Amino acid sequence: MRPIPVASGTGSDTHWSNSSITKSRSVLAPDSSANVAAVTGSAWASCLRYTKNWLGTVIKQLRVQTNYTYSGANITSWNTRVYPTTGIGWAFAGIVASNDYYSAVGSSPRAHHSSYRMGKFDADVGGATNMWVRTTVYAPAGYACASGGE
Repeated sequence: MRPIPVASGTGSDTHWSNSSITKSRSVLAPDSSANVAAVTGSAWASCLRYTKNWLGTVIKQLRVQTNYTYSGANITSWNTRVYPTTGIGWAFAGIVASNDYYSAVGSSPRAHHSSYRMGKFDADVGGATNMWVRTTVYAPAGYACASGGE
């Protein structure tokens, strides 16, 4: 008998660390002595999609975590990892689609970074489903999650 999913959902978590304030010359008035504060630091955000069985046990889950550094309103580097989880009756079969891209906001060409991952899950008794998660991180702080599939 195929494991029957009965509930799906989305979750998230985030953490900021190593933040600091540094003084830099204003880009708006380079010839003046006015200084502006630029925030630098690192953070991570994690978004997930899960499915539970009728007992409330997670039978498959796809978590996408993006670790990133920022300076002012720009994401300066990022690293995305995938953490799949399966329960009885399911096996993770790998990532079948992925995409990473920056989004500009105002004068900042790298204000947001999005990581999209789609994972395939196989049922022990035949059949398969796909789940996807998109984690978007913002400089200097914030994130958004989107997910779907079954």
